[in-house]
Amino acid sequence: KFHNIGSFLQAQYAASEKVNMTIGARYDINSRYGSSFNPRMGIVYKPGNTTTIKLLYGSAFLAPSPSTAYVQYGSFHTHDSGKTWHSHFLHLPNPGLKPIRSYNTELNISQQVSDNIIVTADAYYTVLKGLYAYADDNATTQLYNNMFNGVAVDYIEVFVNRNRQKNYGGSLRLNWKHYFGHVRMNAYASYSYVNGVIQDGSGKDTEIDFIAHNMGRIGADVRIGTFTVSPRLLMMGKQHLPGIAESDGSLITRQNIPGYELLNIALRYQARKHLAIFANITNALNQDYRNVSFNMDLNNKNTELFYGQHQDPIRIMGGIHVGL
Repeated sequence: KFHNIGSFLQAQYAASEKVNMTIGARYDINSRYGSSFNPRMGIVYKPGNTTTIKLLYGSAFLAPSPSTAYVQYGSFHTHDSGKTWHSHFLHLPNPGLKPIRSYNTELNISQQVSDNIIVTADAYYTVLKGLYAYADDNATTQLYNNMFNGVAVDYIEVFVNRNRQKNYGGSLRLNWKHYFGHVRMNAYASYSYVNGVIQDGSGKDTEIDFIAHNMGRIGADVRIGTFTVSPRLLMMGKQHLPGIAESDGSLITRQNIPGYELLNIALRYQARKHLAIFANITNALNQDYRNVSFNMDLNNKNTELFYGQHQDPIRIMGGIHVGL
C-alpha cells in the first residue's frame, strides 16, 4: 500500500500585448519514493502578427515502477539434497529507489512567411539525473550484506540512482498549403537532429543508443474532388546500437546499422455520401530495412535479432467504410 498527495499552482501574466508569461510548480509527496518539487516557466514573445517566439523551462520526474524497484532474479544451488543452499549471484529489490529527474529547456520560433507557408524551428537541451544503473549492494545500498533469507550469496546486485544523461537537438519544419482549382494540398517537410551522452561517473561519456542523429520527413495530403492521397516519406540516418564500437578515447562510441527510406501511402475515394473506399500501403517501396532493439552487438555472433530487427515488407490493406 502507498499514498500520494499532490498539488499544482500556476499563474499567468501578460506583461504587454507582445509578452505573455506563465509560471507554475507541482509538489508531490509519495509514501513509497518521497517528495518531488517540479517548477515550470514559459515566456511567449510576439514581435509581430506573423512571428511567435517561445522559451520554455520545466522539470519532471518518473517514479520507479514496482517492477524496477522490486525486480528479483538469480538462482540457488545445493550439494546436500536441500539441507543447505548457496547462490553465486542474485539481483534483489531496492525499495529506496528514487525517481528519475528531468530538466528541460526549449526554444521555439514560428514564422508565418505568407498565408500559405509557415516555418517552425525548435531547439532543446535536456538533463536527466538519477538514471537507474546496476550496482554492487555492498558498495552502495548495503541492504543485504551477502545474505538473502538466511542464504549466503557471493554477489548481490541492485538498481541504484547513479547515471546522468544529456540530450540535445532541434528540428526545422515547413508547412505549405495551396489550392490548384479543385486540387487542395497540405504539405510539410521537416528535418530533426538529436544527440546526447550518458555519464556514469567513470570519467568517460558514452553515446546514447536507440537514436539516429538525422531524420527527415516529407508528407502531403492531396484532395482532388472526392479522391484523397496522402504519401508519407521517412528518411532515417544511421541508427545507434547498444553495442560498443570504440572505448579507447574520451568518448565511448556506439555501433550502428544503416538507415532507411520508408514510404507509406494512404488512399481514399468517397464514392457516395455514406460510402468510401480506402487503401493503406505500408513500405510501398518494399524496402528491406532493420530497426534497433535490445542487446544488439555486431561483434557478438550470438547477438539477438539478427544484428537488427527486420521490419515488414510491402503491406497493402484496404476496405470499405459505410456510414449511417
